[in-house]
Amino acid sequence: MRKLDISEIKEMKLTYQKGIKTELNKIRNSKDSAGILREIIGDDMNVRESVIIIAVSRDLNKVNGYYVLSKGGITSSVFDPLLLLKLAVVSNSGSFIIGHNHPSGNIHPSDADITITKNIIKVSKGIVDVLDHLIVTENSYYSMRDEGTVNGFVPINFDYLEIPRIKPQIIEDTNNKNSNNMITVKNINTEYPKISQVKLPPALKKSEFDFVKENLDLYNEDDTIKEYIDTFVAKLNEVTARTKSKSAKKINNKSSVKKAKAKTKTALRKKTSRKPKTNTKSVGNVDLQVTLIKSFVNMHNKPKTKKQVLNLYKRIEKAATELKIRKTSKYADEIKFAAKTLQKAYNNTQGNTETIVTIKIPEKEYENLYSIAHSEKQKTSVAYIKRYI
Repeated sequence: MRKLDISEIKEMKLTYQKGIKTELNKIRNSKDSAGILREIIGDDMNVRESVIIIAVSRDLNKVNGYYVLSKGGITSSVFDPLLLLKLAVVSNSGSFIIGHNHPSGNIHPSDADITITKNIIKVSKGIVDVLDHLIVTENSYYSMRDEGTVNGFVPINFDYLEIPRIKPQIIEDTNNKNSNNMITVKNINTEYPKISQVKLPPALKKSEFDFVKENLDLYNEDDTIKEYIDTFVAKLNEVTARTKSKSAKKINNKSSVKKAKAKTKTALRKKTSRKPKTNTKSVGNVDLQVTLIKSFVNMHNKPKTKKQVLNLYKRIEKAATELKIRKTSKYADEIKFAAKTLQKAYNNTQGNTETIVTIKIPEKEYENLYSIAHSEKQKTSVAYIKRYI
């Protein structure tokens, strides 16, 4: 009998290591992915480039783990489809999200980033699902999936309502050409005295300005004072913007002025009389969707600051991210329209956060949104109870 050549066959062990502690254990959108990547990269965010692979369950309800692929840069050579297969076995995952940071702060992908991503999708096809490739910085992120930069990502059926994202903007200096006439915290001491007190409401009179002036030194030290001064400046810009708009429309000929006023009044009466009819019902709590739509409708044709536009957008974004409003919600389309309108107004307006923006809602959409906004009101009894609790 031939003697068998017996050698040792080593047992392989695929193990997890200690990672990060995070509250983000579910991927609902690219914002969640970016948040996890930031926590993993940590202090290296502005120091060196790190390439991370996040392993998630196929339904995205659980983040199974992450793998630091490289530190120092991203190249096609570091991506091996067999590595993704190994990670799939280790983490019991079939889906992956790739991400890396740009220490320069530029969130846009390079030509190399795009080429590498296309190669990853190509070699991984049939092995694992590649869902997205994100570039993150300290304050922003870029999703190749959301932006449509690369085709071929495996489709995802999220239940959350996708809304258009506001792109990060470089805040321009308050002395630039678009904000020469803007009142800011920096120039309020010199600009406020130029404004006629006759045109100002009581909340913006000199006595209130004196309080602002006395507390400017505490602007960056006290959050309450900062919020008060910001509100004062924003309201002041609203009033001056309305005044300038009216002045610009003055007609030199007196008879023309009278005719113009008469036409305006007639038009306003007609417009007012044509307000959409609403069937308002009293409820215990007004639906969040209705509340947000009402806030949006109230912005129609009124001068608002970029900060106010951004604040309402963030409220909508938060509701969608937390799944308080889903793509199956009753007014999902209207909420998405509101977010898109706010996004366009914000992105298309240059200047700082105090720059004035005017939201204009098309007549057809306005009638529908107005009806929704006034479809519910809180019961008087509930309002009284909440006031005194």
